[in-house]
Amino acid sequence: MTKTALFIVDVQGDFLPPDGSLMVPAGLLVKPAIISLLTDPKYKWDYVVASQDYHPPGHISFASSHPGHRVYSDIELKDGRGILYEQKLWPDHCVQGTKGCEIAPDLAAKIAERGDTAKLVRKGWHKDVEAYSAFDGYLTDFSNPADPPSEIDPQPARKIVQWLRDQGVTKVVVAGLAAELCVAHTALSAVASRFQTAILQPATRAIEERDAEEQWDKLCAVGARIIGRANRPRTLRWEDELDQWLAAEKAGAWPEWKNKNNGTA
Repeated sequence: MTKTALFIVDVQGDFLPPDGSLMVPAGLLVKPAIISLLTDPKYKWDYVVASQDYHPPGHISFASSHPGHRVYSDIELKDGRGILYEQKLWPDHCVQGTKGCEIAPDLAAKIAERGDTAKLVRKGWHKDVEAYSAFDGYLTDFSNPADPPSEIDPQPARKIVQWLRDQGVTKVVVAGLAAELCVAHTALSAVASRFQTAILQPATRAIEERDAEEQWDKLCAVGARIIGRANRPRTLRWEDELDQWLAAEKAGAWPEWKNKNNGTA
């Protein structure tokens, strides 16, 4: 039997108006759609996985950790695993123990109601490792989260993927913030791990819509489905489109994307 996990990505205070330090301008609009997904009895989510940026003070991604460099500038860094990469520098955000780190309370309450089927992924928990994808954190109980590991896991996605497979999950639906960053990276990880993957656009919002559109194109090209995609002809409400995708034995991108990408989607 097909099982489905709903991933709710980073709906945290610092990403939400009006006071978030790294707020997504329309970020509050994701909450009604996500709460509907959690409360409408027609959605039979087998598991709900909420992700949380969980940064210590002085995190590698903070501009304040790199004197002389401005917020939103790019810098080449070596992380705690010895990997060279280009980091965009962000305002301090989602610092452990702060209000901005907390998942929106009304949403957290609905997730907690799901008991043992609700899980939490905390990512970016190590001072010297950046993480966008919800597959790049550590998995713990939602209502009773464990402290971060004592050491860096060089391949954290393996544990999350294995847990999902052990539960029989074959489909992943992704919602949350921000669309072009952590939502897109989470969906890409799910596709790379061979889960049938859909992004529910009405339950996401972007910092920059143009960047999000580029990510949607990339995701469609590798076989993901963007449900309720704006600026595309549609004959179905997003709710009906989601119902059809969930019911399909093998669910992927729309046929026109397969044609456009020579069958790769």
